[in-house]
Amino acid sequence: MNKRKFAITLLTVLAIVILLWCFQDSLLTDGYAASISPDFVPPAKNEAQMLILKNADPSGKILLLKTTPPLQFFAYDSSSRSISETDLGTWEKSQEEELDCWEQFPADDYVGGSYGHYILNAKRSLDNLHIAVLSAYGPSLPGLSLHPGLGGADKIWGTRYLEIKETSGFSTVGRPVLIDISSKISKPSLCWTERSKYVVVYFQGSYFGATVSVAENPTK
Repeated sequence: MNKRKFAITLLTVLAIVILLWCFQDSLLTDGYAASISPDFVPPAKNEAQMLILKNADPSGKILLLKTTPPLQFFAYDSSSRSISETDLGTWEKSQEEELDCWEQFPADDYVGGSYGHYILNAKRSLDNLHIAVLSAYGPSLPGLSLHPGLGGADKIWGTRYLEIKETSGFSTVGRPVLIDISSKISKPSLCWTERSKYVVVYFQGSYFGATVSVAENPTK
């Protein structure tokens, strides 16, 4: 009888652990960040892909995004936390300063913890008060190579998470958000907006199905 009770108790505990593991993102994160997949056109030789950001007006409640190639315009609305397509007229109507994400392309050093097991990228805000940390749950698997004896770059799979942390002490601000981007993209890029209100996660390169996601800084 004691063995049976022990077995039932053990199975119950294991079931609870599995349920918590399955639903931990629902409990511990703020859900998925708003994202959109721009149209894909392979860039011509020596043609650089670009992501340009600017606010629609001084309030900063709407963030405008311009991607190329091809030339496309999007608007992120912080009131609904959604991204939709917009047009050249809306972009030109804004008199706010433009920010080229290519200028923030190099990653910053980061030695703190993360929600995911593997850190993919980190970028300090323009005012240097916060740092965005992009991580993945894993696992990490060795890459393959067509050349005998040479391994390819490791592939880190699993859900991607974005956290906003203070640069002093690396304490997390708010809850992590999930980023909807392919695990095949090993190192997505991060780009902060003016006044450090938003962080944009994108892929600086040519990849079919790559998404652009926008997350908000909870302190702004």
